Amino acid sequence: MKKEAADIYVKLRDRMNSIAFGYGPTKSGVEFALLKRFFTPEDAAYVLEMELDKFFTAGEYANFSGRETAEAEKILEDLSMKGLIYRRRREGEVNTYRVAPVAHGFLEFNVDNVHNDIKEGKADWLPDYGAHVGEIWGKQWFGSTEVPFFRSIPVNTSLVTGSEVLPYDDAMDLIKSKKLFAVSKCLCRISTAAGGGYDDPRKEVCLAFDDMARFYIDIGIGREMTEQEALDMIKESIGMGLCLHVANSKEGEVMCSCDVNRCGLLQMTKIFGGAATAHVSHYRINVDRDKCSGCGTCVTKCPTQCCSLDDEKKSVNEADRCVGCGQCVPVCPKGARTLVKKSDDEIIALQDTIFDAYEKMQAIRRERGEI
Repeated sequence: MKKEAADIYVKLRDRMNSIAFGYGPTKSGVEFALLKRFFTPEDAAYVLEMELDKFFTAGEYANFSGRETAEAEKILEDLSMKGLIYRRRREGEVNTYRVAPVAHGFLEFNVDNVHNDIKEGKADWLPDYGAHVGEIWGKQWFGSTEVPFFRSIPVNTSLVTGSEVLPYDDAMDLIKSKKLFAVSKCLCRISTAAGGGYDDPRKEVCLAFDDMARFYIDIGIGREMTEQEALDMIKESIGMGLCLHVANSKEGEVMCSCDVNRCGLLQMTKIFGGAATAHVSHYRINVDRDKCSGCGTCVTKCPTQCCSLDDEKKSVNEADRCVGCGQCVPVCPKGARTLVKKSDDEIIALQDTIFDAYEKMQAIRRERGEI
């Protein structure tokens, strides 16, 4: 049976579908459960009158909404504190705001509310959320554009043959370039456990940096930490055999550590695939079949479960599922596996910020007539 929605939520859905990789409509209407959970009709109406693809001040919002500046500022502050829009707050500057997509956006910004809904038995919207992923949204993550939502980076830059590590792909250097650090709960781990999957006791693992960290701290989902604590957390994740993900931008605004049992992103990569999966990493695994002894160590070590042994008991990779993390390289007893940089024509240039990446996704989708 189709789930009906008020016109305001249809418009909000269409607005969210026009940002980044989208939030597609379905025949069943299951996409409205998530929107109704977090947006009141009044909240939705405010967001619908905001300009897209730009940061704006309260004064600018007042001008194009016809409100007084004080009222406009109150609306923007309320929506940002609810995690429904993004706020950029910098010392000595006027606050600016931006309409954020569903992900990475208001869904992650409401991670604590999601967790509380689950703990309190109020997450009756979650099955529809999962159904929407299965019906269309999972395909949009990697199939609607060549630009991926996230980028996987090597767990150790020394693993890359010839040390051909591109700028912005060194996790430790990226962290050391930041000034403010926050850690939040991982939405993927929480939703995976709620769906009957692996319940990882280590849930507070998602790092945010600088402007994004400030926002996380301000709205209460982020706990401030030191640079050393951030480095230690990532080192612990690497030691646990996890792969590293960052926002697919030069800024790398967020970083998490995952495997397919914990991570919705990797689960969708494995299930749906799509054009963007070829660009999830700037690196690939090469296997020397002559050296491979068929011991299967790489199979058990691979965080995305894309390694297997073929009929000749030789190691093979599902190339369209491998994220080039390098976890399998040092454990191979025969040195049969190497991590190498892809050729330049296989690599899409990084956008400066996560918001620039969203705009790049949108441009591709417009060219295809999707929005």
